Amino acid sequence: MKKFYRIIATLGCVVALIACNRPQMISNKELAEIFHDAMLVNAYIQHNRQVELDSMNIYEPILAKYGYTKEDMQYTLENFLRQKSAHLSDVITDVNDRLAREAAALRAAVVRVDTVRNVAQRRARRTIFELEKPIVAKSK
Repeated sequence: MKKFYRIIATLGCVVALIACNRPQMISNKELAEIFHDAMLVNAYIQHNRQVELDSMNIYEPILAKYGYTKEDMQYTLENFLRQKSAHLSDVITDVNDRLAREAAALRAAVVRVDTVRNVAQRRARRTIFELEKPIVAKSK
């Protein structure tokens, strides 16, 4: 009987090891998150042209952040190509919508900061002009 349990335990370990080596399918939500991060990294690199990196060196840490490998990404994209019901364009549309919302929020924040700065400058000028003696700035 002990021999039977050992065989079952050994088979279970072998099946677990085989299952672990198989690439994972990345969910649409996580795939959209990965694409989002990759697009932000690409934009940063294009803005700072001093950075010269191989693309997989850039994307592997992003994939690792979500617990995936490049093999998982390749497996997922191959499954998208095989399945007629799955549309990668839906994932890309989600990423595009998220980036557009983030850009709109950043533009609104810039407008708020500019407004506060402009109000502060007007008040400071008014205060300076109301003084009896003019203030002269001198450099040292």
